[in-house]
Amino acid sequence: MGQELSADSSVAPGTAAWVGANGCALIPLRLENEFTSTNGFFVVGTATAGNYDLGVYDDSFNLLAHTGSTPVPAINVMTVPALAITLAAGRYWLALSFSSGSVQVVCLSQVTAARARIVGARLVTTNFPLATLPTVVAYTVNAIPLFGIADYAL
Repeated sequence: MGQELSADSSVAPGTAAWVGANGCALIPLRLENEFTSTNGFFVVGTATAGNYDLGVYDDSFNLLAHTGSTPVPAINVMTVPALAITLAAGRYWLALSFSSGSVQVVCLSQVTAARARIVGARLVTTNFPLATLPTVVAYTVNAIPLFGIADYAL
């Protein structure tokens, strides 16, 4: 997403309300080489409620791995749930869903929905916990949540 969002990168991350109760943000991920994830990560901003589910879909939106429904942690603490999966080179979707629409997450908050769509962001309006073959719709939120997977302890 680097070049596409470079105009927005001069603004510090902020917080934004989640996409709605049971809503799910999908961010594209392209891997040039095999990658083994040990955990996911995200940060809850200024409000916390309900449960979350973080996972990975293949390019056809088949659910490959996810954390399952887990209580949302305290605010301003990086959450690092276990999410072990080995992904071959290819295209995937990172997914983060919350059961509550009142959760606020750390995000790129100066990004318009149109810019988010340019880099491939998508939504699923009812996908908690994460489901196989969700109904994907256009991204309509003026922020991109900061979350992902990592191959080391954060």
